[in-house]
Amino acid sequence: MTSHRLLGAVLAVSTFMTGGASAQDREQIIAAFSGQWYSFEPDYADAGTCAMELTDRVSNTPEIYQANVENCSAPLNTISGWSIVGGQIRLSGGAEATPVAALGGNQFRISGDVADSDRSLVLERAAGDENSRQIREAISTYRCIYRGFTDECASPEELRAPRDAQSGTLLIRTLVNLNIRNQPRADAPVLGVAPKDTAIAVDECLVTSDGMWCEAVIGDMRGWITRTTIRQDKWPILTFVRADSEQG
Repeated sequence: MTSHRLLGAVLAVSTFMTGGASAQDREQIIAAFSGQWYSFEPDYADAGTCAMELTDRVSNTPEIYQANVENCSAPLNTISGWSIVGGQIRLSGGAEATPVAALGGNQFRISGDVADSDRSLVLERAAGDENSRQIREAISTYRCIYRGFTDECASPEELRAPRDAQSGTLLIRTLVNLNIRNQPRADAPVLGVAPKDTAIAVDECLVTSDGMWCEAVIGDMRGWITRTTIRQDKWPILTFVRADSEQG
């Protein structure tokens, strides 16, 4: 887990999780973030969809609340507790409360890093967040995800999640000027912009309720770009394709 990525998760959550929170504030935070969460990334699913319940019941370890997981693969299948530490939600497992992930975000989506790995994690509510809702409604209305700013629908092949991203060999090409964010969330701070027709080598991609997010180093920035967004609050668009796509 790099300090750069960890810092991004802390900053994303710091506005509502402060170290000086009162007991009442803490109870409100626990209430806001407890409940059912899901990872829609297939690599984290053992069968079906990886589901995680963050309860408001205190475990045998002080300051750690009980967590239950279902249909999750390693290391998420080891999670048995959660806590709030340093402005983050910390997921842990076992009697020793071994760290599994550190996440920041809001009551609808939290994201961050998996411990002792280069992997990232996004957890969401069943219906996703407001951005997910807007994208679903736009796709339902137009029955199409447009390629960039064209009137051409993306092909099924272009919409398929690339499963070779984890090897660091996936090369993509942007179809629009694309915001680079410090976490895979629509509300995360923008670090910069990748211009249209930029070729980018992707390090990791995650499937989420609003499509797919990919992490990459772009110039002197490491951040996340989304593959699906809304243009002018109306049209659903595809923001990048594989660089070896036959279509221009």
